[in-house]
Amino acid sequence: MLDQSLQNPSKIGDDQDYRLLTIPKLMAEGKWRFASPRNLSTDVYIWVTRGQGRVLINGIPRGFAAHSLLYLPTPHAYGFEIAANGQGYVLFVGKRSAKGKTTDPARIKAQSIFDQGQITGYLENIHKETTGSGVSANRVIDSYVALLDVWIERNRRLNAQSTKDSDHLAAMRIVQQFAMDLESNFRCEHKVVFYAARQSVTATHLTRVCQLICKKSASAIIQDRLALEAKIQLTDSGLKINAISQTLGFTSPAYFSRFFTKHTGFAPKSFRRASAVKTVAQKN
Repeated sequence: MLDQSLQNPSKIGDDQDYRLLTIPKLMAEGKWRFASPRNLSTDVYIWVTRGQGRVLINGIPRGFAAHSLLYLPTPHAYGFEIAANGQGYVLFVGKRSAKGKTTDPARIKAQSIFDQGQITGYLENIHKETTGSGVSANRVIDSYVALLDVWIERNRRLNAQSTKDSDHLAAMRIVQQFAMDLESNFRCEHKVVFYAARQSVTATHLTRVCQLICKKSASAIIQDRLALEAKIQLTDSGLKINAISQTLGFTSPAYFSRFFTKHTGFAPKSFRRASAVKTVAQKN
């Protein structure tokens, strides 16, 4: 399944893992997989050549348009939505050295035709290496990924925060920390008060800043993450529904079933059955 392949990208050499897909190919596997933020344990480059959408990086929503390059390094949690006519590439990079790696997320619009052609060229050349049998392909891909990193660093100023409001920036920092804490703890901690306490704020304050920045309550964000993981497990794993319920920290399978049905409109068994039918149809 897709999530398993993203966690284990196509291996090119002994040192690095890569996977390059078009945006339509990725979206065909289910938009729900990417709408809610999570950490895929890989670094991700998204090059949008047509269309617009929204990306959430550590809980902070940002819009993007055509000719935008998004860089989403691990361990940041991210999600994105793109219009139905969206085109472009998504590059997943698995094992890589921390040396020289760009560690901060980025969302940068390539302003010039030269820059746009440059980024497209890097990714097209990576595609040639991943699909070919050339000698030292991993070393060549390393070089193109390094060039993408250099382009990001040189153009990062275009991604600078525009707001000077200290209260707004403080709220953003709280939401970002909440997103990181949630990614580490959502399987066992479902209460807003737990995440608020980790930042020494009240649950009311955490909910307030989430509403301000994300237009969602803290509780809704927690539920979205749980529902996303439940969908992934139901679609991609062979675990029984009772086992999935336990894995996600629910006190009983019945409670899990009510939660999932309320959140998605499907009972867990019905969702799993529909996903299996869709997978078979895609293969045929």
